[in-house]
Amino acid sequence: MSRTTSILDLPNELLLHVKKYIPDADLRTHVCYYRTCARFAGLYGDKDAQEPFWKNACRLAGLGLIKDEQEDTVSWTDIAIDCIARDGFCKHPHLLLRNHPIASRSLATFPAMETMVISTIAGHDIPDVVRPSGVTVWDVQVNIQSVLDIQLHVSDLNTFLLPMIEDFNPLDWDIQTVLKSMETLRNAFEQIRWSGLEWDRGPYGVDSFFVVFLEAEDRDFSRWKRFM
Repeated sequence: MSRTTSILDLPNELLLHVKKYIPDADLRTHVCYYRTCARFAGLYGDKDAQEPFWKNACRLAGLGLIKDEQEDTVSWTDIAIDCIARDGFCKHPHLLLRNHPIASRSLATFPAMETMVISTIAGHDIPDVVRPSGVTVWDVQVNIQSVLDIQLHVSDLNTFLLPMIEDFNPLDWDIQTVLKSMETLRNAFEQIRWSGLEWDRGPYGVDSFFVVFLEAEDRDFSRWKRFM
């Protein structure tokens, strides 16, 4: 009875040849190849040789650092394996960032930026986002969240919120309900969704990122009515 031959039967020379043809930016395939067995992991060299490889692969895949991680102390091998193990085959992209390392570690811009200036929201300054290795989605999220629970004033609603909802208002809402339901920016964003950040030349010639709200045709107005 003939024996079935598998990739595990190939000599190291051929296995290295296979590895050579996996694009460096194909992080998921490299991690899967690496984790096949200890022999395959050895194709990537010792620990000192692996770190530069995985750092380069992560960067090419658009992944950066989060929280208090530092480039000179972090393990890029662990980052690569963790991202793919937890998120590499995810079929639910709308889950929270904290559950998705690839989403949170994704670089916020291409090419990567060390500093991002985000425009004020409803008159409230958002701290500049700074990370020497490249600002990530996690960094932007944390900085924007830092102002979400600030109390909004009536003037904020007048200059910021009402123009965003144009001439629409939730069904059965009176002005008292609007004020009560939009006490903070977090409350407001529950009603007025925004689609992301857009770069533009801000006041005084400062390059800034501005919050971009969904276009009217993309908003869900099923619960809303026009002002009469």
